[in-house]
Amino acid sequence: MGKRRKIAVLTAQIEESGQTVFLRGLLRSAFSHGYDVSVFSMFQKIQSSLAREKGDSSIYDLINFSLFDAVILVPNTIHTPGINEEITSRIKASYVGPVICIDKDSDDFRSMFISASHHLYKVVSHLIEEHGMTDIAFLSGKTSSVHTRERYEAYCSAMKDHGLKIDKERIFYGDYWYLSGESIAERLMKSSQGLPQALVCSNDRMAIGACKYFTSHGVKIPEDIAVAGFDSFRDGQHSPLPITSVKVPIFEFGLYVGDCLDDLIAGNEIEEFDVEAELFIGNSCGCHCESLKPEYPLRNSWDTEESRGRVNSVFNHMNEDMMLQNSFSGLINCIFLNTYQIRPFHGLDICINDKWTEERSFFTDRLINIISCGESEDKPDSIDLMRCYDKSEILSDINMEDNEPRSFFFFPLHFESNAFGFITLSYKDPDILPGSDERIWIRNVALGLENYRRKDSLIHKNQIIEAGLNTDPVTGLSNYSGFINESTAIVSKLSVLGDNVGVIVVDIKGLSAINKQHGHSSGDIAINTLANIVSKCFNDMPSFTFCMGNGEIVALRLFKDDPEKGMKMRGDRIIDLVSEHNASLDDDQKIEIYYAYGYSKIASQSELEKLVNDTINKKNVKKSTVSGSESGLSDNEVKDEEIVREVLDDNCLTYHFQPIIDARTGEIFSYEALMRSTKEPYPNPLMIIKYAEHMNRLYDVESLTFNNVLDIVESRSDIFDGTRKIFINSIPGQRLQGDDLLRLIQSAQNMRDSIVIEFTEQAELSDDDLRSMKNDYDLLGIQTAIDDYGTGYSNIVNLLRYDPNYLKIDRALLSEIQNNVQKQYFVKQIVRFTHENNIMALAEGVETYDELKTVIELGVDLIQGYYTGKPSKEIVTEIDPKIFEEIRKINSTLKDRDPVSVYYAGRESRILLSQLDADGMCIIDVSDNDTGLTDFEIVGVPGVPYNIGLHVHGGFSGHIKIDNSTFKNIIGYDAVIVVEDGSDVALSFSGDCNMQGSIYVSDDSRVMFSGDGTVKVFSDKKEFYGIGSGRGYGCGTMTFDISGSMEINCTGMYGIGIGSWENCDIKIVNGKYNIDLNGQESVGVGSLAGSADVSLFDSKLIVRSTASNCVAVGSFRNDANVMLNHDFINLDLEGNHLCGIGTAEGDMSTVYITKSNVTCSSLGRVSCAFGVSGTGDSVFTVENAAVFATVRGDTAIAFGTTDHNGIIKAHNSRLVCDVTNGDDKYLGAIDDNVDIVSCDMNFTHNGRRYTIPEIMQMLHKGPPPGKP
Repeated sequence: MGKRRKIAVLTAQIEESGQTVFLRGLLRSAFSHGYDVSVFSMFQKIQSSLAREKGDSSIYDLINFSLFDAVILVPNTIHTPGINEEITSRIKASYVGPVICIDKDSDDFRSMFISASHHLYKVVSHLIEEHGMTDIAFLSGKTSSVHTRERYEAYCSAMKDHGLKIDKERIFYGDYWYLSGESIAERLMKSSQGLPQALVCSNDRMAIGACKYFTSHGVKIPEDIAVAGFDSFRDGQHSPLPITSVKVPIFEFGLYVGDCLDDLIAGNEIEEFDVEAELFIGNSCGCHCESLKPEYPLRNSWDTEESRGRVNSVFNHMNEDMMLQNSFSGLINCIFLNTYQIRPFHGLDICINDKWTEERSFFTDRLINIISCGESEDKPDSIDLMRCYDKSEILSDINMEDNEPRSFFFFPLHFESNAFGFITLSYKDPDILPGSDERIWIRNVALGLENYRRKDSLIHKNQIIEAGLNTDPVTGLSNYSGFINESTAIVSKLSVLGDNVGVIVVDIKGLSAINKQHGHSSGDIAINTLANIVSKCFNDMPSFTFCMGNGEIVALRLFKDDPEKGMKMRGDRIIDLVSEHNASLDDDQKIEIYYAYGYSKIASQSELEKLVNDTINKKNVKKSTVSGSESGLSDNEVKDEEIVREVLDDNCLTYHFQPIIDARTGEIFSYEALMRSTKEPYPNPLMIIKYAEHMNRLYDVESLTFNNVLDIVESRSDIFDGTRKIFINSIPGQRLQGDDLLRLIQSAQNMRDSIVIEFTEQAELSDDDLRSMKNDYDLLGIQTAIDDYGTGYSNIVNLLRYDPNYLKIDRALLSEIQNNVQKQYFVKQIVRFTHENNIMALAEGVETYDELKTVIELGVDLIQGYYTGKPSKEIVTEIDPKIFEEIRKINSTLKDRDPVSVYYAGRESRILLSQLDADGMCIIDVSDNDTGLTDFEIVGVPGVPYNIGLHVHGGFSGHIKIDNSTFKNIIGYDAVIVVEDGSDVALSFSGDCNMQGSIYVSDDSRVMFSGDGTVKVFSDKKEFYGIGSGRGYGCGTMTFDISGSMEINCTGMYGIGIGSWENCDIKIVNGKYNIDLNGQESVGVGSLAGSADVSLFDSKLIVRSTASNCVAVGSFRNDANVMLNHDFINLDLEGNHLCGIGTAEGDMSTVYITKSNVTCSSLGRVSCAFGVSGTGDSVFTVENAAVFATVRGDTAIAFGTTDHNGIIKAHNSRLVCDVTNGDDKYLGAIDDNVDIVSCDMNFTHNGRRYTIPEIMQMLHKGPPPGKP
């Protein structure tokens, strides 16, 4: 038995009726000639997203053309952009066998057409001859299709041969899809001519669409209008009114193609395809379904769908079974056990990439044939997770000999763009092809693989995320969440290591004072010091140490017996280590602690949590102060205490006021009063609190603070006039009493809703005390704030119990927040929670611009920190104008955006706009950070607008691919895309992208625009710009290198298409650009008020403007430097003061044109095509180019300047100008400033055309030096 020859077929969506019929014919012929046929097919011609297109089209990556004796391409079925070109390139580079291209012209391969379109003549003739119709409309297809041309010619021939006039108003074009039929039906119903007698469509799908629209709008078929189609596929034949049409001989064409291939391989000549098409007579024309015959298809087996348990069986639980699998082998076994759903087949093979869990849209060089099933002894059913082979083999079965020809159908196994591998089904019956059952089953397998891959990936991601979520950011210890996660493991060790558990809670005394006095960095050092000390005392097994947040450290240990002794010993050790640490430090650097410990027998996780929380409460109630030394005060401490005593006795306290800023307006919302001493040596607040507590005089501090602050506030009614609030710190456990309380009540009555009492993070009150306090404060109009809100459990408890009006977010969460996605996420959640509970979020400790900008973008309401305003004795009434302007500018970019509706990019490689829209997101926020991705894709749905915008900032550098996306959320600068803060970004567009607003590029940023998509930008602001920046701003370097096109439509009063109001640098190196402008003053590409540096290469630019004053390319009010190389430029300007390329009012214009075709029409009062339409200087150089200028105006010139002081250089070029003006000159240069060599010139001035000698004489040059 000789080696069987093989044919490869590349197609898509074989379930489509025409495809199925064609393939059956092809297989029948190929089998008769002894060929095996391998069909490589996508599931769908057109996918809903680029990602699915990539995944579906991955099947073509599998093909090794050298294994086949012939190749058949069906390119009209493969709509994924670039795939046909890629396949063609691969074949041309490596394949030498015969290639046939079906139904499409090819410059590279032999094309074969079904050539039945002329049979549409029969349909038109039937309507005329049998029904006497004369007014027949025609719906054609895509103009690029050869079938469209043939069917149109058949329609015209039938009309002419019957002596009927062809009415151009009755001819329409569609896209061969249902919606085209609906659209044309709507147009016909609205036509002033009324409905025609009949509508003939180029295929049945459009005919069905038309019938659907007609009948749904009360038009009767065929009484009111007859409808006919072409290609007569099953859905047309079985419509409510069967469509009269022509049965295209697709099966016969499949037979023909198979026979032709055999002849080509044998070197024989082939004949043209010529088979008579049969007219299908339905109801839609007015006949009585003469062609419709009842069908009673018979099964080829006694098995039924129900008895075999096919895919659509109610008993099919394949997907659920796959989702339950926790191992890969279990998943594969589950798939194997469900192969019965698509039997019978000759063979089934499932092959996956050797690293299939990694995301990719192609196949790896090594594949694994994990499942192989057959219906013969030569191919037994088997599972083998190690059966590897080279991709170049495609599949071992296609190279194995068999007594009978076989068909192999290769389908991609993918989810979105991720290609896992492929599935092959093989048959020995040419009439059997995979159908919907097989497609559904294969997609179920893909979903099973994707589900497993995600679970596997999630396990690894969760390990990384949990490490961040369960870790305290300051100490690196586990936080409370980490403790909860570990508690199960701790409890599981009780029976082995002892069921007595000891817990100790250690806290830093006066942490808030440390933070306020020395900054949060000093507070963080103190927390880390304590964490290291506690960890050192609990570094043996079985111990566990974690941080509750805000300096509160918890440690626990398991004991077999006597936990009290063990915990006391460790508590003493902690005190000793604190003393050692303090020994070498100044007093204001020492730390003091208080602690409590507890112990109990534990039997469950809940009991362990209760022990920890009880110990925390015990510590909070106890308020024990441990000084790090068990002895009394040292001599220096005695002196310090005496100073503090005098401060309190003599009320030597004053207060500095730090402004709290409204994050939206930059105005001062309130002040926080911060305690200072007026007595030398000016003890700091931490020292005052320390010794006041030692002397049991904390109440004195509380009393003095409230009375002193209220005195100041009441004396400054010019500031505290009801529009600003005062934040006063309250010491935990020290509530005002007696006269002090009366004073507070009196002030509160006079300053209702202006006093905010701030509680430190250590504040703990009983529920009864808290309830009483809240009731009192509510009656008095006193508001409350929680200070230093971080991430600890105790803080959450405080927040829920205190229900404050303000929440001050701890500095630990804000430091370097612009570089930390996790911090941004946490703060965003805090802001969301506060806003949902009518609490204002205050960002405390903001120290840099980047922190300021980020917290505003995250939606905080108030800001406090050294960056916006330091504490000062003098109460300021406004912040630094520079900072105020920064806040205003940041907010101007945010407009009305809801901060909780911001999606922070960097966590996913693909961002789906549909999912963001469903989640209520309005902004995609992209910033430079150490933890996020820098390259990702934003995917939308063509034509579907999303109320979403893109904000790139923070110095981001990366690549953003925008696919089929429509943005319409204006996020700032009147733009839907904002790039700022020195970002360097590549924006790549694919598919149809619509920007319903501008694209803003700040003057310190760089943007590369690329991609093969169609980008449309629309701006309708009074002061507009399409891409670049608006009034008062320059734009950064912009480079346009697109293989697709851009359309920019701007309407307003003043603005720019591409560029900026101030200086700009623009490079256009590829692509097609259409810019439409109007208004009072505008520029197409360049700058309105600044200088413009513009270069174009290998591009097509069209600028149309009806603006009164306009420059198409260059600058209106400043200098312009423009270079064109290998470009096609068409400028059409109509207005008052106009310049095509150059400047209108600038001092200098330099224009260089080479190897380009440039046309400018400038019709205005003052007009210049190239140069300066004013009194500046101009250098206009043309080399090896064609330049056409049509200029009209009172003052008008083609090249140079309107005061004729320009310089013109033209070499080896064609210059054509037609100037109409009120002057005797039409060039803006004279005498030695004109250098024209070897040029073809055609000059017309005020209606008179000049010869070349006349032109040279007028320029004082004599005969031209060189032949044109």
